[in-house]
Amino acid sequence: MSKRELTIDTTNFNSAIREMTRLTGGKFEDIVKSEVGSVLSQTITNTPKATKKSIEKSFVKWIRLRHGAPAKRPQSSLSKGTAYLVMKHRYPDDVWNFIMSSADEQKKELARRIGTAKKSWLLLAQRMGITLPKTPPAYVAKALVKGKSLTDQVSHTREVSGSKVGFTIDNFTRSAVRGGGRAALLKAINGRTGYFHRNLRSGAFKKVATMAKKYPGFKIRGL
Repeated sequence: MSKRELTIDTTNFNSAIREMTRLTGGKFEDIVKSEVGSVLSQTITNTPKATKKSIEKSFVKWIRLRHGAPAKRPQSSLSKGTAYLVMKHRYPDDVWNFIMSSADEQKKELARRIGTAKKSWLLLAQRMGITLPKTPPAYVAKALVKGKSLTDQVSHTREVSGSKVGFTIDNFTRSAVRGGGRAALLKAINGRTGYFHRNLRSGAFKKVATMAKKYPGFKIRGL
């Protein structure tokens, strides 16, 4: 499993799936999709979330000073999140108010985007026909970018090699690529691989009932 822009080595994860298939007697593709579903679900949890407070902090507070008025700071300068804007252009107040209000609209747009990166992983699961083991928070499904759901930013490819079936997933969502998406996905993959090895060491695969409890999404031979 890999992603353009965010390429991740999944050798250990793939090996674990092959071993799960052998131990459970399930279909390779069913197990792959179940495990990918668990990974995507955890990736949603791992992906950082913006908040209205963090958005507000990322914006500079502008203080307007008319041309010729004494300024605490020369021209436009930043100091602890505040910028003093000396209005050299003699625009009418309504024009300046429009200029300044654009920042407020941008804040509102960013607030509507909260959960976009998380939503990209949800969209991938939906595209692959995977039901996630954990339902994401409601705000994830509601996230929009300029009124759009960004369904064109994610895709997947099904690849067949003999009896093996794999998936390449692509996520072009900017907030996922630049906002810690790789770390979130890698952590989920490594966590899921580690879960398999811990179950293997504990003998969970020796009994069908125990195996079914640990992996409720699997179709296990004998059940």
